[in-house]
Amino acid sequence: MNVRAVLSRLPVAAQVIVALFILGLGSHAAVFGMSVWDALRRAQHEAIIDLRGQLHLAQGLAGHLVDENHRDELAVLLKSLAILAHDDVALLVNDEGHVVENSDAELSRHLLDTPWFRRLTLSEVNSVTVKSWTDDHVYGVAPICKVVPGTISERKCVYLLVEHGTAWRLSAATFAELKRSAAVLGINVLFSLLCWWIINEAVAKPSQRIIKSILRFRGGDRTARCTLAGSDELAGISLAIDKAFETITDQQQDLQLLETAVSQSPAAIVLIDAEGIVQFRNRAHQRIHGPDESAITALLQDGRLRSEAWSGEFFDEKASRWLRAVVSPIEDDAGQITHNLIITEDITDQKGYEAALFRKETVDDLTGLPNRDFGRERLRQVLGGGTMTAVIYLDIDGLTRVNETFGYECGNEVIKAVAQRLQELFPPPAMVCRQAGDEFLLVLPGLGIASEAEIQAARALRECSALYSVAGSMITLTLRAGVAVFPRDGSDAASLIDDAYSAAIRARETGGGTYRLFNRTLDEQVKRQFELDNDLRQAVARDELRLFAQAYVTPADGIVRGAEALVRWERDGALVSPGEFIPLAERNGAIVPISEWIVENAAKASSAMSDHLGFPVPISVNISAVEFRSTGLLSRLEGIRELYPLAAIEIEVTEGVFAGDMKTAGAYLKTIDEMGFPLAIDDFGTGYSSLSYLRDFPFSKLKIDRSFIVDMVERPRHRDIVAATVALAHHLGLVVTAEGVEDQAQNDLLKAMGVDYIQGYLFHKPAPIELFEDLIRRKRYEGQS
Repeated sequence: MNVRAVLSRLPVAAQVIVALFILGLGSHAAVFGMSVWDALRRAQHEAIIDLRGQLHLAQGLAGHLVDENHRDELAVLLKSLAILAHDDVALLVNDEGHVVENSDAELSRHLLDTPWFRRLTLSEVNSVTVKSWTDDHVYGVAPICKVVPGTISERKCVYLLVEHGTAWRLSAATFAELKRSAAVLGINVLFSLLCWWIINEAVAKPSQRIIKSILRFRGGDRTARCTLAGSDELAGISLAIDKAFETITDQQQDLQLLETAVSQSPAAIVLIDAEGIVQFRNRAHQRIHGPDESAITALLQDGRLRSEAWSGEFFDEKASRWLRAVVSPIEDDAGQITHNLIITEDITDQKGYEAALFRKETVDDLTGLPNRDFGRERLRQVLGGGTMTAVIYLDIDGLTRVNETFGYECGNEVIKAVAQRLQELFPPPAMVCRQAGDEFLLVLPGLGIASEAEIQAARALRECSALYSVAGSMITLTLRAGVAVFPRDGSDAASLIDDAYSAAIRARETGGGTYRLFNRTLDEQVKRQFELDNDLRQAVARDELRLFAQAYVTPADGIVRGAEALVRWERDGALVSPGEFIPLAERNGAIVPISEWIVENAAKASSAMSDHLGFPVPISVNISAVEFRSTGLLSRLEGIRELYPLAAIEIEVTEGVFAGDMKTAGAYLKTIDEMGFPLAIDDFGTGYSSLSYLRDFPFSKLKIDRSFIVDMVERPRHRDIVAATVALAHHLGLVVTAEGVEDQAQNDLLKAMGVDYIQGYLFHKPAPIELFEDLIRRKRYEGQS
């Protein structure tokens, strides 16, 4: 019989009560048995004591009744001894064993037949003797003796025999123990019920609550909690279970989130066991691979699980797509690989994008040729081979004219046509790439001798300088080329390209259809021009410009009357000559921001000096023809006037401003004059001077170029031209300034001609504008003294 199976059907409290009850009942039974045995033993002992007392009493009372004359009294005595119990019997026997008297004749015979009496030797009984011969009877004998009269020691004895029944005593003792045991058993039952209630409240109910909470949690109720109050073990277990519930809930939420993420991941995820059976796959895997598992098993190692992580890209021919895969081995606690986790991602679009991006980064969109950066990288690779290589820089002569005449679309068609011809002329291993605009780079590896580079450059110019159909018209275009050879002219791609470009610039200066070889001496000049060109565009932003002023004076007294603003360029700690960078600035367009900088800083200086000295300090600034034709000139001058109202700025222009649209130029000059800026015509006589300029435009000053001043003393013809120009200008109401005056003889002649102002090294060299105010103060003081 399975005790556990039977007890498990009962609640824990009932099981405990049954156990306690069985324990209590067994203990009570044992105690009850011992108590009954002790009670019976005591009852038997009490019977012996009582009987011995009776016998001693009877022995004392019956001593004088030994003879037969007192039979009646003996009979009464015997009856009194027999009343101890209803079945007691007492008799007197003589020393021969004959009954003298008895309390009950029938019972007396029974007593005489008992084993106790048959074994009794009366002559040996000298005192009261009591024995418990059976469980329910006590036997006693008392000798009653009397000295025979006339003798000293002879005695005559009778023996009092008593059989005392103890059954009633034992029954009484047993009943008393039963009553006491019943009371104790009742108390035990009460205490058992109390224990049941306590255990039920303290253990069973909390245990049931814990069980119910666990069942609710197991059933999906994540809010189930035990929440037992107190500080006992069950409360501790409850708290531990609640914390476990919270941990499981958090982990399950994380797992659910992870499962959702894995399920919704765009990457295909599959888990394979050691038998190659798919244990899990997400939706993306079914979408990418479908039911076909060949792409998965192909990622395993000879059909077995991979023991090391692996990643790579491969093309799935069945699905016609590129895939990126990652295989990760999964180990159990013993370190054995049990599964492979395979993650695959469809990268077909990415591959297409990378290919398109690579093409965009390496291929010119217009011509399909390698672009500038990729061409340079390919050139590096070619040079790594160490063979003699020609680098030819080509550009199209006259493409700007095509763009201006027919539009940029037609210009692009010409570029594509030239690119196609170059590709046809120079197939691989030669490389043709587009550098920028109308410029191409031709790389010819594997030359036998350096002169082959010239032959191929001439061939390119000859074949590409041909008729092109543009917008229904046939036009002739020519190319120019610069040639550099590896390793003669350079050892790296960048320097070889720069060398070929420098040579191409020299070819550009000589006209179309020509090529030039790289010449280090000549091309260093070209490189310098290129570097100056690049740096000059950033001179204003880098704060590299410095404003100088060259004073002009009245010839009679030498007093400073104003100055011409000049600009100097401080590059790498040294000043660059204006004759070198000003023409360059006019060509590359940097003259516009430079002129803006000069005008603003000259106005700022003039305003400050006028305020300090208390009279206007004129400063003239030259506006180049390039800036004059730029948009925004008038608005900038208006802003200067508003920002520096005390500035006395004069505007100088050369005859170049009249090239092109004279009407617009005249309108500009008129507006500038109306703004309050005096106008001066600079370098008069050096260009295509026309008297109509003086007549039609609002000039107030004329500046004679130094080329007429420098040799006017030695050459009368030049002296006469200067004198005539001064007279004409004065006749027209113009102030005249002579530039480039370097000696006193020139000054004397000009003073005699009536020139208003002298400017030149004879009086003042150009100096930083910051020193001009002190110069004015000093010269004014010297003039007054």
